[in-house]
Amino acid sequence: MINGVIYQVSISGFADCNENIGFGPGTKTPVGLPQSPDSADLIINEVLFNPRPLGVRFIELYNRSTKALNLKNWRFARWQSQTLTDFTSLCPENHMIYPGEYRVFTPSVEKLISQYPASANIPMIEVDDLPALGNMQGSIVLVEPSGSIVDQLQYHDNMHHPLLTNSDGVSLERAFPDNPTGDPNNWYSAAESSGYATPGKQNSQSFQPPMSSHFTIEPKIISPFSSGYPSYARISFQLDQPGNTGSIIIFNTRGRVIRTLVNNSILPVNGSFQWDGTDQAARRVPMGYYIVLFRVTGSNGRTRQSLQTVAVAPNY
Repeated sequence: MINGVIYQVSISGFADCNENIGFGPGTKTPVGLPQSPDSADLIINEVLFNPRPLGVRFIELYNRSTKALNLKNWRFARWQSQTLTDFTSLCPENHMIYPGEYRVFTPSVEKLISQYPASANIPMIEVDDLPALGNMQGSIVLVEPSGSIVDQLQYHDNMHHPLLTNSDGVSLERAFPDNPTGDPNNWYSAAESSGYATPGKQNSQSFQPPMSSHFTIEPKIISPFSSGYPSYARISFQLDQPGNTGSIIIFNTRGRVIRTLVNNSILPVNGSFQWDGTDQAARRVPMGYYIVLFRVTGSNGRTRQSLQTVAVAPNY
């Protein structure tokens, strides 16, 4: 193999003696020779330092480089009185992480997945002695085998969204992979719709600037409990900055609130919700036009709103 080249190996027709297929058709896995890391090749991407009762902490890393990196002998540490302490080995054996991949480190993978069932199906590594992560503030330092610091984060509970009344079980997510880790404005509370954490997945607040915000409803006509039209409308949005709260409220044409889908919740940068043509009591609404209000407030306090309509057709 050529150093610096990531190969994609395709595996097919692999089965055990009982004909259990080990890999599906077209399954590919990256393979490459490990390279020496530079600063910020591997970055701290998400951290849960204040878990729910009986929950577990985790640290997520992201390979933002074009290199294959071997995590053997990498360590976590923390600062104490200007000195690195509390060193913890990430992996005692060879473990590759390829460009664009995530790795999650936690004392208990089982507890983490039970707490966040939408976690990605990626390798998660159990580390019994993660550095002490204070519930209010602390530090995380990533050290490569030669002893050089690759990335570090000083976190504080006040980096969470100010409207969040309880940060237990809410992770801090990095918004911009290329912005400095130490910038407090690069970290946001994970969105409520993502379960307040995204271990092993793209962050709910991960941000690539769009041309502008947009808010759409598709289809424009629905008919619950009928085959004439689709049974629900998908309300989708893309925002032009992370760290927003928002509400999605449905009114009838007389201005009466019919359904509140989202009520002042922390929103992801991209997301969608469904309305199935029912009211707050899960009763089918009468046929007619309905108004969907999408209101969003940014981290700067600026509030914007948009109105669109959706029609509920009669049953057939």
